[in-house]
Amino acid sequence: MDRTDLLWFVGLTVTLAVFGLVLGVLVVPPDPASQLFVGVQWVVLSLVLAYLIVLRGEPGPPLLGDD
Repeated sequence: MDRTDLLWFVGLTVTLAVFGLVLGVLVVPPDPASQLFVGVQWVVLSLVLAYLIVLRGEPGPPLLGDD
């Protein structure tokens, strides 16, 4: 995994996780067990989606300056 893929993976994971956690706070009842359950689900889903998108996706065209 090169640095660009790692940055995309971390950035996408954090973005998806934050989105899910904010959505969970707005939708899930204020029961701590429910919020923990939804939070863990979103973090795991974010990791899986970021892995599939960044690391398992088709390589894109070469960037300018890459040979």
